[in-house]
Amino acid sequence: MGQNGRVPAEERREWTLPAAAGLAALEAALLIAVIVFIGHRLPVYGLFLAVKFPFCVWLLRRRAGAFFALLLFEVSGLGVALLAPGVAVALRALEIVIASTVLGLLWASAPLFPSPELPAR
Repeated sequence: MGQNGRVPAEERREWTLPAAAGLAALEAALLIAVIVFIGHRLPVYGLFLAVKFPFCVWLLRRRAGAFFALLLFEVSGLGVALLAPGVAVALRALEIVIASTVLGLLWASAPLFPSPELPAR
């Protein structure tokens, strides 16, 4: 299992993985609702956010690709919240708080994934 298998159980923080997946899915649902109900000029952003849901499920199955995809989603969400013009201050602040929390939870859940190991010769 690699070095991560040696991490004591009390330090593994098993709850962080489902918390990150759930909060990321909730974030996507809230942003889709904002796009749909407020009426964004490009509703394709809602479809882009809907792609996030399978990654949240795959994160619960401890797939490393889903972990990195959610990292990418959250970092881009922070970038949009910080740099996009015309975003309401309340929505901007909410996205920054949620994305930062998900990133922190993902960071804390990293030891739950097995370490990569090269095959023996």
